[in-house]
Amino acid sequence: MVDDIPIAIYSPEKTLVDCFRFRNKIGLNIAIEALKKTFLARKFIVENIEIAAIFSESFYYNKNKMTQWEGFLSQNKLEFAPIQFAEIINKIALFILSLINAIQSNKKFIGHWNRKVWTLPK
Repeated sequence: MVDDIPIAIYSPEKTLVDCFRFRNKIGLNIAIEALKKTFLARKFIVENIEIAAIFSESFYYNKNKMTQWEGFLSQNKLEFAPIQFAEIINKIALFILSLINAIQSNKKFIGHWNRKVWTLPK
């Protein structure tokens, strides 16, 4: 439930994404715990992972994804977002890697996505 509204669970992947989407309502600690449990359930161990392992080059330069990104920017009037799809995917991958590194080293994740500059604060 989010704000006393029941939330349907359709897939573990969507639920995990929703945990991060609603992190301000449910708490970042719950979203991170969901990510940890997802990794554990899938026996997913991240060792020396590189950004290229998260998203393949074919995804970065997929014409359909580029078109969808351009439509998303236009529809939502996102003036601060990178124009190039590959650029935003790279920034998202860096953000996710910092979260994964915090989880692996048992440290508190202190990152916050800044939508005006589309980066993780230094």
